[in-house]
Amino acid sequence: MWTKLDYHELDKFDVGQKDEILSGRVAGLSDEQIAIYAKPEFDWRQMWQIRLGQEDGLSAEQIAMYANPKFNWEKMMKIRQKLEKGKRK
Repeated sequence: MWTKLDYHELDKFDVGQKDEILSGRVAGLSDEQIAIYAKPEFDWRQMWQIRLGQEDGLSAEQIAMYANPKFNWEKMMKIRQKLEKGKRK
C-alpha cells in the first residue's frame, strides 16, 4: 500500500486505472485515500466507486465494507449508495 503517491508506480496500471488515480488527485484526495484504491487488482470501475465514496465523505470503515476486489463494480455501487443514503438520514 502506498503511503505517498509514487507516480513511477503508475506503470502497473492500465489507462482507465491511471485516470481514476489522477482523478483522485484532482478531487483533492490525500495520498492515503488514493492508496486505498490505487491497486492493480481493482479495475477502473471499482476504483471509481471507491473514489466516489471518499469524495462523498464516507469513512474509511464504510469504504472498507465494499473496497474488495472480489466485488464487481455494480455490487460496490449498490453498497456505496446504501451507505451514502444512510449517511444523509
